[in-house]
Amino acid sequence: MKDEGVATKTLVQQAYVKNVIDNTVCYGFGVGDGKIDEDCQKLVGIDVNGNRKTAANN
Repeated sequence: MKDEGVATKTLVQQAYVKNVIDNTVCYGFGVGDGKIDEDCQKLVGIDVNGNRKTAANN
């Protein structure tokens, strides 16, 4: 592009990434009340039974 006289701009950005493992048990198979954990409901946008939350049922 330089040889053809086309104006260009190069942007460079550097990012530091850290792998953080934070496990959440969403459903205790074989234990508990059979309902999905409240933190997991918020995390994936579902209700206690696993149904997708919408604006109407939030």
